[in-house]
Amino acid sequence: MKHSLVTRIETQKARALCAAVLLFTSACHEDGTLYGVNGGAARLSISASSNAPGELVVVDIAYQRVAAPNVPMTTQSFSVTTAGNQQVTIPIDLTDCLLDASRVAPRENACSIVAAVALRSNGTTLDSTVAGPIIVAVGAIENLPQITLRAVGAVSVTAPSSLFAGDVATVTAVVRDRENQVITGRAVSWTSNNPAVLAISASGSATAVGAGVATISATSQGTIGTANITVAPNMTIQNVSPASAASDVSIEATVHVIFSENIDPLTVTPATVRLTLNGAGVDVTAIRMTASNMVELTPSAPLTEFASPYTLTVTTGVRSVSGNRLATNSTSTFTTAFWDPNYTYRLTNALRGPNESLDVLANTSTCFMVANSAALSQAFYFTPFGSSGYSTFSNVVSGTTKGLEGAVAPSRCFMLGPPFTPGLFTGTLWKPTSAAPFSPGRYYMQNLNFGAGRSLDISPDTSGLFAPRMLPTGNVTGQFWSFTRLGRM
Repeated sequence: MKHSLVTRIETQKARALCAAVLLFTSACHEDGTLYGVNGGAARLSISASSNAPGELVVVDIAYQRVAAPNVPMTTQSFSVTTAGNQQVTIPIDLTDCLLDASRVAPRENACSIVAAVALRSNGTTLDSTVAGPIIVAVGAIENLPQITLRAVGAVSVTAPSSLFAGDVATVTAVVRDRENQVITGRAVSWTSNNPAVLAISASGSATAVGAGVATISATSQGTIGTANITVAPNMTIQNVSPASAASDVSIEATVHVIFSENIDPLTVTPATVRLTLNGAGVDVTAIRMTASNMVELTPSAPLTEFASPYTLTVTTGVRSVSGNRLATNSTSTFTTAFWDPNYTYRLTNALRGPNESLDVLANTSTCFMVANSAALSQAFYFTPFGSSGYSTFSNVVSGTTKGLEGAVAPSRCFMLGPPFTPGLFTGTLWKPTSAAPFSPGRYYMQNLNFGAGRSLDISPDTSGLFAPRMLPTGNVTGQFWSFTRLGRM
């Protein structure tokens, strides 16, 4: 609806009634134009048209005062018809305004007025505006620009036709008048007929909740626009191997992901299924489908031991053959074994540097730090002792017939056995412990017998060779051990 209004304001012609109109001192010219400082009248001419019967135009006129609320002068209401333009004249008595010393006016015989105009239907305001301030002077004619009031004629909704559960999308509404022109600034309220499928906020933010179809409605001044949104079911991950939060995982592990639906192989890429260590990507030789719903990720080299934390991420970029995806990116974590029982390791010490290793002298049970070599007596392996977190400590030469024993008497550590019974003596059960001020990759070696009170240390014996002993734990380089993987058993 469009209303053209406030097209002309002029003083009321009086001629013969001049004396009756003027309440206070003024002059009456021969042409009948009123002027003066103490009285006067004006009229406001409004023309309006509409294509909706029963709508009402309300005009409230007030004059302005300095630093005070406006003072009402007159109010008039009229119904708008559907037939052509309708013109209404509103008489305005300027007397009170002209007599008010605190009024806002640039001339002594003028008033500054405002006209608040509203379009209403059944008590609801469809549109409103304020015309003015308008300077009304006795004897003057003021032409004003056209003002347009619009009623809402249609609401159109723009929304995605489909979402996945968990998606959040912004939907928008465009409000138009009855002449199909866009109206801005109108309030819009949002509702969903199925909140269990799709919820929508007051600002038009739609959240897909569960599979199904929902109709969202945008309402502005009783006019409604709608859109249907289909929420597709989400695919799920049924199983991950290694399991999330698993520990002591073999460094030879491959990763498997089983989905609830058959997977589109084109969506399985290093970007959508990835393995990381401390945030850095892990090189893989293959990401492949081993079954229609299973993805296998094979690292190109053994994983890092030493209880290293790995994270598997599967993104929503993986799609089923029917186009479904995960609700959100999925992550799972696991940690490797500190020592993989299938591999041997060289033990070096911060005191003696990387070029000396723990060794067992031939045909003895005596251990020393000696120069690195390819001797199998320097290749140690660790066998987990149940689920205690401790491991036994043997080398390739002695095999399982001997295990490293950490005791105070005799003061030096030695290879116990044969026979060697794992767990029979608590001094043969070992656990690495990382602690400040160690740099990454350096550890205390402690056993079940002494706990954290003593750690494997090295010190020279009477022959000048450095031999391992259990000494009080401290910030000493002789207790800082590192492990280098040598090869598979």
